[in-house]
Amino acid sequence: MLRRKFVGSIIAAVGISGCLEWGNAPRNTEQSEATDWNSTKRTPHSPTATSVPTSPNRIDSEATSTSTPADQSDSEINPVPPYQGQFIDSGRKLDNFEDVSHWSGDIRQDTDRSFSGSQSLQLHSTSGEATAIADYSDDPLDLREADLSFACYQDLPDGQPSMFVDLFAPDADNRLQFKWVYHGYKDLGWQRVDIAPFETVGNPDLSAVEKVRITLNASKIRVWIDDFRAHPAPDAGKIILRFDDAHEHHYTDYFPLLSEYGYPGIEAVVLNSVGQRDRLSVAQMQEMQSDGWEMLSHTVGHDDVTKLSEVELRKNQETMKEWLTENGFERSSAYFVYPFNHYDGKSLSVLNDYVDLGFAGGGLGNVAVTNPLTIASVDAEESTARPLEAIDRAAKHRQLLVLMFHTIDTGQLKKILDHIRDKGDRLDVINASQLQEEFSRLHSQ
Repeated sequence: MLRRKFVGSIIAAVGISGCLEWGNAPRNTEQSEATDWNSTKRTPHSPTATSVPTSPNRIDSEATSTSTPADQSDSEINPVPPYQGQFIDSGRKLDNFEDVSHWSGDIRQDTDRSFSGSQSLQLHSTSGEATAIADYSDDPLDLREADLSFACYQDLPDGQPSMFVDLFAPDADNRLQFKWVYHGYKDLGWQRVDIAPFETVGNPDLSAVEKVRITLNASKIRVWIDDFRAHPAPDAGKIILRFDDAHEHHYTDYFPLLSEYGYPGIEAVVLNSVGQRDRLSVAQMQEMQSDGWEMLSHTVGHDDVTKLSEVELRKNQETMKEWLTENGFERSSAYFVYPFNHYDGKSLSVLNDYVDLGFAGGGLGNVAVTNPLTIASVDAEESTARPLEAIDRAAKHRQLLVLMFHTIDTGQLKKILDHIRDKGDRLDVINASQLQEEFSRLHSQ
């Protein structure tokens, strides 16, 4: 049984396109991938108004995907066969990188690797940081009421660096900074990145964005950037409350509490654990669903999908979809939560046939999702301050926030729910199918 197709409005309005590639398995854990997003550490050089380079473009017009920084060998980039990915091709194209004369910094144009068109922009670092600056001062970008995304192809570093995107509106003293937790240690090939605002400096006027700066704080690493787009922003931020592994206390402790607030949740179900000691029963899950919760696949045995063969992963998903459908959870049977937040290009190529929405780690994102198989989440158990700060950002910038829980003190959870409620109509708590309906609506505008 293959995945349900996207709702009719999005099929009619937008295209699904893209090219992914597959290879090595990742090395993170279920918590770690959601850990670095909220760090207060900013781009290392902490720019000032005079920090925008004025030097000429440093572009090697002969560079290709085989040209590398001096201390990086060709063997560090593994050639892998592509497959057709599930990306949403809509929105206003801001830069297609066919002309990169307005870009400067640690960059090369690459005519051998592109997401769309004939080339992409390679951003490369050999000394701990790489920066690319685009000058749009002759024709400033109007990014009011817009969310942003771009296509990104990644090398495979050993750590988890962050990428920052700054909108100078109009200058460095008045800018909006975005942050994205870099997932390069997974062999993904091309992905779309839905970036979320992280910090506001001064009083940026987003109707006149004169420069865009991309900063990667990592050494010996390259990324390729392509297809920079703007998308409609929602009327309010959206929050999903994600509960993993179907523990019984999700029903006894958290379900009644969320009901008091009128909030739904999503539950990641491990089939082999259903009805076992301290785990949810089918009857309990059905009761939760009747109150707006949705039951999502979390694999048959909490399996790391990057360690399963294609045959094993297909069988795993077919078993989960069949069980969810037979037990009354058909509505959410095409939604998936990655065990350990692990995925790679190889597993995505299989899950693309079964999954409409996939939830992993990373941070905040756009409601106008362009990469529905890799929706980011924030670990809400690590501290009280971290989810509260994320909630503030989601409300301020009308972003998507998925809060991930396994076990949390009910008093701490109540504090989080109170903070959400205090935002009033600036935040909506939704489930997975409501998210799909909302980004389908935004992409059809």
